[in-house]
Formats: sequence, structure tokens, C-alpha cells
Amino acid sequence: MITGDSPAVREEMQHEQHLFLVERANPQAIADAVLKLIDDSSLREKLALNGYELFASRFTNQVLGAQLKDYLTDLLAGEGSGRKLRILFLVTQDLESPSCLGRFFPLARYFARLGHEVSLVTLHSDYSASVKINLPGRELPSGTPAKCTCASGEMGKTYFSAPALVFISLKSTLALTMGSAANES
Repeated sequence: MITGDSPAVREEMQHEQHLFLVERANPQAIADAVLKLIDDSSLREKLALNGYELFASRFTNQVLGAQLKDYLTDLLAGEGSGRKLRILFLVTQDLESPSCLGRFFPLARYFARLGHEVSLVTLHSDYSASVKINLPGRELPSGTPAKCTCASGEMGKTYFSAPALVFISLKSTLALTMGSAANES
């Protein structure tokens, strides 16, 4: 219910309507927000109800997956009838994550059933992870060419520095390009 204020958050949510916004990196603002919510049960209940309603109507895996499916279906319809496309889903989590299982995998399966060439690639902290997904009558290849923006360990998540992310992005691009070139041969 309490989060740091930012333009991205304000695009979708309103202060004291869906959540309680505080100045980022300001411990006193967080403490003040906690105390306010402790003292104001009606505000707590309003934030909980409105926040959940907003989430359920706009941000579940089913809703976001349906929006992406509609967008891709419209895009494919504009490409002309009968044209088969190569579609790459690039996921920044492992294949077992809720986002992948709830959004990307069902979409990949849907477009593979339509006859499109579909790949699902994960950018995850485990370089060695590589999974082949079998779809009815078609294999869906996947791989892990690079690390994601954070790595999970015994002490929690560790986020990579900006230079490390640049390096990871370049290495990922090279790995994807080499893999694509190898598949072309």
C-alpha cells in the first residue's frame, strides 16, 4: 500500500485512492505514511479495496495476456492472410515464473498452434538453465543466453550495476544474433 512516488506509478494509480505515495529514499516519509495508515482505518480499507479492484481489472496475468494476445492478433491480421511469422518472446524471468506461465507461455503456445515459428528465450541469472518446451505437434525452443537485471541468492536479490547491464545486454544481443545465424544455416 505504500510505495515511492514516480511518474510511472502515477500513470496507473492515484495517491490515497489506490495506494499511499511517499518521497523516494526518504525514511521519514515512509514512517509518517505507516503511522497515518495505522491511525486511519477507513483509508487503509479504501486503499486495500481500490488497489485490489484496480489490480484485478487491469494487471492480472489473464488481463495482460489477453491484451498482448489481442495486439499480436491484430498485428498478424494486418500482415496478410496465410503469412507465417517468426515470433520471439524474450522473458526476463525463468520459465517457471508466474509471468511466463501466465502470459508468455500461453501466448507462445497459441501462436505456435496457428503455425507461426515461435521461440521463447529467457534472460535469467542462471546461465546453465535451458529448457525445451514441447507443444502439441510442435517443439517450442527456448534458451538462456544471458543474465537478467538481478540474481537471487541466499541473501536475497542482487541488482547489477549499469556497466554490468550494458555488458549483459551486449552479450545477450551477440548470443541471440549468433543463435539466429546458426539457425539460418
